[in-house]
This record gives sequence, C-alpha cells and structure tokens, in this order.
Amino acid sequence: SAPAWSLPTSSVSFTATAVSYIGASVSDAALTATWRTAKASGLLRLTTDTDGLASGVIDLGAVPPANRSEAYDTLTIDVEWIGPTRERITRSASVTLADGPARLQLQLSLTPSTPGTSFAVAATLTSNTDGAALTGVPVTATLRPAPNDTLTCGNATSSCSISSGAPFSPACQLTLPCVGQFLLEACADVT
Repeated sequence: SAPAWSLPTSSVSFTATAVSYIGASVSDAALTATWRTAKASGLLRLTTDTDGLASGVIDLGAVPPANRSEAYDTLTIDVEWIGPTRERITRSASVTLADGPARLQLQLSLTPSTPGTSFAVAATLTSNTDGAALTGVPVTATLRPAPNDTLTCGNATSSCSISSGAPFSPACQLTLPCVGQFLLEACADVT
C-alpha cells in the first residue's frame, strides 16, 4: 500500500505483504521494489518481517535537483516477489505528487488581452486523495503584477471570492488595470 498523494520532495513510505496461497504470512521473503517518476528511478531490496510485512521509504528530496519531480507527476512503485514455488508475483501502486491535498484549477470567462476588459473567474477543486470534486469551498482569486514587472499603474492588485464548483459569477469580476504582466493566483483552504 502507498499514499494516494505526496509532496514532490517528500519521503514516501509504502508497505508490501507476502502471503502464501493458503493465506499464511511469509517471513524473511526477499522483495524487490522498483520506483520511477518522469525524471528519476530507483530500486529497493526489502525483507518481510514475521508477519510477512515489508516497509520501504523513497526519499524524493534526495533526488538531484535536475531530476526532481514537479507537482502532478506520478510516482509508480512496482514490488516483485518470487514466491515459494518460484512463481513471480507483482503488485503496483501509483502516488500523485502534488503540492497539497487538493488540486485547484481556474477557468476564465474570457482571455483578457487589453486593459479595462473585465472577466469572471470560476474554480474547480479536486481531492488528491480520491479524485472527488470538492464543491462549496471558498476560493480567493487575486490578480496582481508579476514580480519584476515595471508597471505604470502602481500597485494594481485586485481580488474576489468564489465557491469551488460554482459557475461564473458577476460578483467575481477582475479587470486588467493597465498594460503589463500580471499573475492570477488562487487560494483555497482544504484542511
């Protein structure tokens, strides 16, 4: 078993159990766990305890920076055991590497390209644990100048609040205040 999601630089713990065909736990069984992401992979050799349980930890934070995963990559773990009658038994698990317990996606009523054009914002929030839609969660959308952008319209920051899963609302309208580079950010508290 493995968690449904984990941070891209965390240590991911997983367990595997060796059980015979008649259901008895197999102690001291040698298991091979192979893990991979889009940019890295590794191999762990595990041995089961007296209950037939083996535990492993994959330290994604120890992966060199150039090979580290990003949010919404997938960590795949394949465990192989050669059973008592030399049969090959494999199990796999996937872990979503995410920056939090839920994924927040924004939709715009239109793509603004000129200052003074208003647009509405809607938000979709999805659980990284089970993939369920999280509706009715308050979301704050903020339009702010990009770092290091030299704006002529001052600190042009605006924000509004919406509920996840709700359609576009006239109550949440944002407007590009001037020509420049802006970031649209959103925040939802799903603790």
